[in-house]
Amino acid sequence: MQQQLPKKRRLKSKVGLPPGSLVVTADSAKPQIVLMGYGPTDFFEKPIGEILEIQKFRDQFPVLWVNVEGLGDPAVFTQLGEMFDIHPLALEDILDLRQRPKFEFHAPNHFMVVQNLDFNDEVASEQICIVLGKNYVLTFQEKQGDSLAIIRERIKKDKGRIRRCGPDYLMYAILDSIIDHYFPVLEKLSDQAEVSENSLFDDSKDFDLQRFHRIKRDFNTIRRFLWPTRDVIAEIYLEDLPLIQPETRAYFRDCYDHTAQMIDLVEILRENASTISDQYFSNLTIKTNEIMKVLTMIATIFIPLSFIAGVYGMNFNSDKSPLNMPELHWYWGYPFALAVMTLTATSMLVFFYRKGWLGRS
Repeated sequence: MQQQLPKKRRLKSKVGLPPGSLVVTADSAKPQIVLMGYGPTDFFEKPIGEILEIQKFRDQFPVLWVNVEGLGDPAVFTQLGEMFDIHPLALEDILDLRQRPKFEFHAPNHFMVVQNLDFNDEVASEQICIVLGKNYVLTFQEKQGDSLAIIRERIKKDKGRIRRCGPDYLMYAILDSIIDHYFPVLEKLSDQAEVSENSLFDDSKDFDLQRFHRIKRDFNTIRRFLWPTRDVIAEIYLEDLPLIQPETRAYFRDCYDHTAQMIDLVEILRENASTISDQYFSNLTIKTNEIMKVLTMIATIFIPLSFIAGVYGMNFNSDKSPLNMPELHWYWGYPFALAVMTLTATSMLVFFYRKGWLGRS
């Protein structure tokens, strides 16, 4: 069955709109908001129906995490922007699903855009935006279905040091979880590329060129996200940022190392994929040349046979001249012509064989 290409993200036209205009995609889901507050000794989680409910929890916990799933209501983001003093350009970027990974400082917040990956027969990306404040973190997920559930579970069960650290560590934990998702995606893509490679070098007819091109496209997608993500992490741990504690910067350095490792892996996999693709077309050329060689030899053998048959097919009247086809009156004339044709074809086959053109090594 022919595979369908993934749908492209289509946004409403923003031509002519002023900077900071909030425009949502037509198929965006209605936002669902979950509020989580925690500290070393306490924990609180609550789904939010009205944005104003968040205000009364602003100063009750050392860290307040507001997670928004779905981008279908601009009014929600306008209210959150006013409540947490989010820059209008950052709000615009949250709703613009074509953003590349980046990190910006809009006082009093840090703003980050990253791409989360998932794999279901092909790579699917989800844009996640993070707003870091003095004692809060806001996350905006493009799709419903909590892709950050593993972080939420660590907070609930008080695993690791996340409950004893500040909001900058929560941002690191979210970023680290997103980057960790790249490893299984790369592993699955690598397995698919290996299967395609085996089918190619086993001289199998099961090599699916369209599927292999999709694998190459997925490698390019991952590469397109990884390079700017590495730059984002480098900016965080190299610069002296007001909301990033010095002890947290070491964790971002570890995150940077993971990203650099994945970039090296992606480059190797892309190079291997290009080699497989070149080998496929080289095999096609070799097979075409083999077919053309066989057809050429067949045509070459029949050229002298056609010449002999053409000569004896000329209708010259032998009664008019003794030079006009005297063999037509021979008793062995026809067997002689067949013998000449057979000898000619056999001699050419022997010549081709000695030259190695018939497959002899």
